[in-house]
Formats: sequence, structure tokens, C-alpha cells
Amino acid sequence: MNGLNRLIYGKDVHSFRVKNKHPDYNINFSGGLNGIIFDEDFSQKSPHLYFRFYLQYGRYAEIKRNYKPFDYFETEVGLSLAQFNTIVGIHSSGLLLGKKIRLKSKNRAVIGIFQSFDFLDNRIYKISATAVGAGFLSRSYFKQKNIWDNTLTVSIIAMGGLNLQHVFEGGRDYNLGPGAKIKYESYFSFFKQLGFFLKYKYYWIYPLKGARGNEYVDILRLGAQFKITYAHSFNIEFIEYDRWSNYTDFPDLQDNTYAMRIYYSYSFN
Repeated sequence: MNGLNRLIYGKDVHSFRVKNKHPDYNINFSGGLNGIIFDEDFSQKSPHLYFRFYLQYGRYAEIKRNYKPFDYFETEVGLSLAQFNTIVGIHSSGLLLGKKIRLKSKNRAVIGIFQSFDFLDNRIYKISATAVGAGFLSRSYFKQKNIWDNTLTVSIIAMGGLNLQHVFEGGRDYNLGPGAKIKYESYFSFFKQLGFFLKYKYYWIYPLKGARGNEYVDILRLGAQFKITYAHSFNIEFIEYDRWSNYTDFPDLQDNTYAMRIYYSYSFN
């Protein structure tokens, strides 16, 4: 990041190092088990290994000036290894332009423009989307060290791709087109030790190439986190994948599946 700042602003890289002796970032590694549940039948579990990497750069609630591009960004990569149903998830989002909003007490809020990239590959769908949109970040402080973080963004997908069950000319088995994305995330922390979170993403793709119609997919994640220490924690998470495909020339498609994860996390910064 120091080298990138030097290229952009033309300042000596050493000045950035002196000013930022302790980079404000958080890195998290996780490992555990992921049990896939097919057709809403919770008895059909097939546990397999789950790995996750998470990086957060910058703390939006603590920056005391307006935001420059990528003063705050986050990236999450998840991988579930299974013989017949390997799941891959990549989510990355960065703040391009932001401005603080004054709230009562110690509460913090930021509005801005975000850029994001998502890639999801599971039994229900495979989607890739690059989007830009408006977003809102907030942090609310309560008594006894309780904190509530919220994120809401509404974005335009410049170009997205989604897999198809039908094969077109040239062997293409996917739809391409623009669309929209909605993202909402919430995390509530009790005494910095017990946390509950909700993460939801909804995608709409309007195919310009492929099967005519509309594609809708989403991912819902609900979970809890128990911190043993600042660096060590245990997590349990429920995930739901849904797809609704409405085609003009083919039968409509509707499908979903579930996953339950239990994993250990180690954080450092």
C-alpha cells in the first residue's frame, strides 16, 4: 500500500511508513467443517473441510477525515472441499469515495461509492459479478461495550455471468449481461466476546447473451461468534443458496440448498 500511494501521490514512500507505523488492518484465517444439506433435508449431511481467509484494511469508524480511494476495503475467500460439491466464494469490496455523517453521541456513519467483485460456485449456481454503487456504513455504541455495525449497498452490475443448464451455439453454457446487486450485513457484539451476524446478497442478471429472461440468485448467512481471546474464536454459521430463473424459451428454474459450518478462527493485525 505504501508503494501504491507513492505512485499515485508522488510522495516519498518513507514518509508514509513514518506516519503509519502500525498499518490498520485485520487478517483472519479460519478452518473447520462444512456440512451440506440437500433438498431441505437436514438428515442428509456430508461434512467436509472448510477454509476461509479474510482481510480488512482500514477502520471506517475511526478515520478522522474524508476518505480517499480504498482507505477502507475488505476481501473474503472461502473454500469447501467435497468430492461432488466443492464450494468457492470470493467477495471483495472497497470504498472509492466516502463522506462522514454526523450522528448523536459516539455513533459513526459513512456514505460513499463502493466497487465490488463477487464469485460464487456451488451446487445451485455459479455467478461472477463486478459492480459499482452507493453504500452506507454505520457503527452504533451501546452501554457495557456493546457495538452494532451495519452495511447497506445498492449497486449496478456492469457485467455479470451466470451458469446455464442449457447449451447454446459454440458450447456456451452461461448467461452474460448487466444487472443489479443488493448487499446488507449486520454484526452485533456483546462485551467484545459474543457476536451475532447476518450477511445477505441478492443478484439480478438480465441476459444480453444466452437464454432470454431474468436471473435471480442470493446467499444468506446467519451465524454466531464466541471469542476466547482477541485472536482466537469459534464460529457457527448457517448458509442458504437460492436461485430463480425465468426464461422466455425454456422452462423456469427454481432451486436452493443449505450448509452448516463450524470453524475456528485466528486473527492478527
